Amino acid sequence: MNDERTDRTDRLILRLLGGVLGLLGVAVLLHSTGALGSRRAASPVLSSPTVAWYEDNGRWLWPALIAVLIALVAGSVWWVSNQVRLQGSSRIELAHDPGGTLDVSGSHLAECIERDALNQQGIERARARVRTTPQAVLVWLTIWIGPPYDVGRSVARVANTVLPNLRTTLDGNGQRPIRTHITVETAEAVISKLD
Repeated sequence: MNDERTDRTDRLILRLLGGVLGLLGVAVLLHSTGALGSRRAASPVLSSPTVAWYEDNGRWLWPALIAVLIALVAGSVWWVSNQVRLQGSSRIELAHDPGGTLDVSGSHLAECIERDALNQQGIERARARVRTTPQAVLVWLTIWIGPPYDVGRSVARVANTVLPNLRTTLDGNGQRPIRTHITVETAEAVISKLD
């Protein structure tokens, strides 16, 4: 699914940024503590030849840095808008007739799915995301189960109750199929009790 690919891309970008910033931090720490030698610790981070190089190449260097920063800002804006869109900001049409339309936001529908899942025995927490495309309604549901950790029964309850309720709600949306992705986790409260 597009959401999974975007999640993988987000994780990769954040790991790369974290790694680069971590390496820079370690380098500055090693430089300042003298781990690279006492002469190195007493010297400035940027030596005189480096500063002179920046002064000599300032005509093209600073505009190039500004262009890179603009690209970073544009990429950041795209990333944030993509995150907001994936949280269910789309609207889903429930009914349409000559008198008007009835629609619901994806985030509100996600809240209803979460509440419906929490009404099922053995499910302690639930998180849902809903997005619509012209081809289908996409639903990602994560449930956290408690004792006796019966994954099969919890998934069956979701499949036999929560998803049919969702299908009934979306019955008038042009018969678009509902594509669901269910993830099952162990409830956090239970994990702390087992330690």
